[in-house]
Amino acid sequence: MMPCVVAGIRITRVIRKPCNRIRGIRFLFEEGARGHLCRCFGGSASRVCSRWSVKMRRSFVLPRFWGVFSLCVILLFGVWLRCLGTDRLPPGQFTSTDAYLYAHQAEMIWQSGALPARDDRRWVPVGRDNTELLSVYPYLIGYTARFLPRVSSYTVQVYIGVVAWSLGVCVLMCFLQRSHGWGVSLCVGFVLATLPGSIERSAAGFGDRDALCWLMGVLCVLSSLAASGVSRG
Repeated sequence: MMPCVVAGIRITRVIRKPCNRIRGIRFLFEEGARGHLCRCFGGSASRVCSRWSVKMRRSFVLPRFWGVFSLCVILLFGVWLRCLGTDRLPPGQFTSTDAYLYAHQAEMIWQSGALPARDDRRWVPVGRDNTELLSVYPYLIGYTARFLPRVSSYTVQVYIGVVAWSLGVCVLMCFLQRSHGWGVSLCVGFVLATLPGSIERSAAGFGDRDALCWLMGVLCVLSSLAASGVSRG
């Protein structure tokens, strides 16, 4: 027990020792802890300390400030890429075909607060039964427009894909940073920000629900992984 007590005293002294460089303090702490734990517990502690030291060094390769700054830069770059074509988008138009159906439903929700029981403009002359549909996306657009002053449902639908993509990538990058470090997190974020297929389906003016489905899928998968303890590395 005496070597362990001495180890604790020496580690405490090393930590309290004034030093202008954080790397120097961390190096002294790791080397001192590794040597004294090896004397106390033998070779198994040496392997544990070596893995712990490598993990500590990998997690400190990029300081937290620059990691958060890089994450914000990647997100802003991805948003900028997805909003480049908004000035060439004609008023009232979308770049996908299914978006017009959701725009029609969101317009009715924005004006009346709910969808009618039957849509007479579809499946003429019988009409489409709206009670059989899961209209989460139109309701999200319609009620967002109702709560935002001087914003139409069309404007919300144009930019909702960009917002959903940004939230999904931000959550994914934060999860990967916690489980694998800044390197993996920033690489995955940059790939998703510049992937052509991702840009096409989440660009401003697309209007379909692909980006919202991406966000919901990311939240479901990551919440399951976090509950199973994967996020703790």
